[in-house]
Amino acid sequence: MQVIRLNRLNYMENDFAYDPVTALSEVDAKGEIAVIFNDIRCTMQIPILTSIWRGLASIENGVSSTWRNIKPMYQTQAPFDTLANVLRKIDLIPKGTSKISIRKIGLEVEEFRRLRDIIKAYNRSNGLNFLTMNALINSESQLKYIQEEKRAVPKIASLVKLLHREEIADADWKLVVQANSLGASTGIKTHVATLWRHLAYWPEFLKFVHQEFCRMNQNRVFHKLSETIVKVAQCESRFIDKKQCNFDNLPIEAQRVVSGYASSPVQVARMVVVGNMLEKWTESWMQN
Repeated sequence: MQVIRLNRLNYMENDFAYDPVTALSEVDAKGEIAVIFNDIRCTMQIPILTSIWRGLASIENGVSSTWRNIKPMYQTQAPFDTLANVLRKIDLIPKGTSKISIRKIGLEVEEFRRLRDIIKAYNRSNGLNFLTMNALINSESQLKYIQEEKRAVPKIASLVKLLHREEIADADWKLVVQANSLGASTGIKTHVATLWRHLAYWPEFLKFVHQEFCRMNQNRVFHKLSETIVKVAQCESRFIDKKQCNFDNLPIEAQRVVSGYASSPVQVARMVVVGNMLEKWTESWMQN
């Protein structure tokens, strides 16, 4: 029987192969899928799943096979250490954005902390998925991982509920879609990444972020950084032990979804770039 394999590192799509808005909700997951979702959260030490796992749930054995071939990477601290190293190698400090106080856009301190917790959670989840899926599809020889001194992974608080589309007013949804267009090759037609939907509680924040970051995107900053971070991740992911992991064990459709998700600069790489720039930018807000 002929074995079909994808061109792993050159599979590009301009958008997610699934719609994050309509993908299976965590709260609706049942049976084995629910058990795996919980295992992913515990292993990655995150309070919520990003859309890739929910999107894979629509493929027979998509979630189970993908997680079975990624979980062994977490036997060491390599995914966390390597992600930190990737982010250090990319200049994600936003240039030309305004220095503001949180009250300028009507936020109280506690609200701002909730908002920041959401951004941090998605950055960890998106970043780890981006890195480990690049490791899974990367066929280059493995390098030796030097274990850094073991340290606790920063805890992220429980998050406010992720709103369904019908729970978000149309006017606010337009701001969600606008924010999601940052760095997206298909603009406002791009499938909405879950981070922006989770931030729909604060529409004025989304409006302000879009206005400020738009000036950066005019210079294709996001596109260039997204292309760069894919290359860096593909290189650095060689330090992750994947002897027990095999991309070819995934169903063909899951291979297609994972390859596009990890290899394309306009899918999760874009969200890793934008999300981390947003986190760095907002670090200074409490001080103004």
